[in-house]
Amino acid sequence: MSYKKLLLATLIFTIISWTSFILVLMRLEPCLVFSITDFCEKVSSLSMILFYASLFFALTSTFTLIGYASRIYLNNNEIFAAHFNMSLRQAILLTICIITCVILLTVSLLKWWTTAIIFTTILFIEFYFLNRERIY
Repeated sequence: MSYKKLLLATLIFTIISWTSFILVLMRLEPCLVFSITDFCEKVSSLSMILFYASLFFALTSTFTLIGYASRIYLNNNEIFAAHFNMSLRQAILLTICIITCVILLTVSLLKWWTTAIIFTTILFIEFYFLNRERIY
């Protein structure tokens, strides 16, 4: 598959993902009752699953496109398939980090130190993959 077809498919997937995320927010209302002390007092489990799934796909595809475009720009318009693979991996890791923070916010457990631990863990995972690529 050529990189143009891959980028077009990713762009279409990004548009579909953001559309589904907006539809989940507008039609399903994942948080049923807001409270002053808690972020969400009552939640619908199906709508929360759809909320997190659509947010995961939307963020991953968006971060992949941004990462791929920045790698092409920084490498003087040289196009490599490895750029897309690295962008996808980093987008998935960043999205996992964001989704984890949003889940902790939903259950009122998000603190600055838990966020720092999550980001540090993701950073170490990325360092592992970068070191592994350098060996091979």
